[in-house]
Amino acid sequence: MSVILEVHDLDVSFTAPAGSVRVVRGVSFSVGTAETVAIVGESGSGKSVTALSLMRLHDPDKTRISGSVKFKGTELLEVPEIRMRSVRGNAIGMIFQEPMSSLNPLMQIGDQIAEAILLHRDKSRTEARRRALGLLIQVGIADPERRMREYPHQLSGGMRQRVMIAMALACDPEVLIADEPTTALDVTVQAQILDLMRELKTRTGSSIVIITHDLGVVAELADRVVIMYAGTKVEEGTTEEIFSRPAHPYTIGLLGAIPSLTRNRNDGPLTEIPGQVPPANQARVGCSFAARCSFSSSICFEIEPKLEQVSSSHVAACHHKSEALLA
Repeated sequence: MSVILEVHDLDVSFTAPAGSVRVVRGVSFSVGTAETVAIVGESGSGKSVTALSLMRLHDPDKTRISGSVKFKGTELLEVPEIRMRSVRGNAIGMIFQEPMSSLNPLMQIGDQIAEAILLHRDKSRTEARRRALGLLIQVGIADPERRMREYPHQLSGGMRQRVMIAMALACDPEVLIADEPTTALDVTVQAQILDLMRELKTRTGSSIVIITHDLGVVAELADRVVIMYAGTKVEEGTTEEIFSRPAHPYTIGLLGAIPSLTRNRNDGPLTEIPGQVPPANQARVGCSFAARCSFSSSICFEIEPKLEQVSSSHVAACHHKSEALLA
């Protein structure tokens, strides 16, 4: 499988009144052609910042991005902004986390979808609107002709999310980045959105990077999983490896918090990870998860663990990964 998107040693810092705050720390991963990679972690883990950095969507005056982001061999962190605009929404599409704040409240749905087509494709307005209508049909919007004329506030949350997917797919991108695509949707709509993404991947062959805190979504969609904590990658493996042989205590905690239909009252409470993700501006020594970890020992508070191989396709950054694998 060829690599279409390669991220190496990505660092992201924001300018703050008290100085620079490093929010993503040396993150590396790759995405193969027609592969789905999930980036997973709690709020504050840096996963959404990572996604936005791939598209260079942060304020350049307040953000410092270093490392490498290569799309089909082209270094995206170095190309001029005018060329980057031809990548966004064209070669790489993005589904944003909050459809209501991402859609223009003053533009009709049809015009918003057609806008990307007019920008990146040599199409007339009539052709662009015809394509927009076809996309609404493709993503399962009922009565698409009427929806074309409506505004975002007239649509339900599930419909707005489908419109975001239609916009992201307007120019047949080779990579689709989906930032929490099922957040705040009821379980029925969540299932419909996941079915839609799975169907679109099969039909178009696009690669997908999905950002989520929901391991149920990961199990449904992902081929490979990157676990992030406090701005760093702490584990990566195939979906099967992450679910069957997690090697980092944080991953074990996330898996233990997944509700199950087969669970009953005698199984006891779901696992709770004590504490919270440390703030990005907090000075760090050792493992950033040590204070919340049941496996931690003195070395965890003194030396930061490095990513090490668990198998040929599985890495983890933990001094106690051998014990974690046996847990």
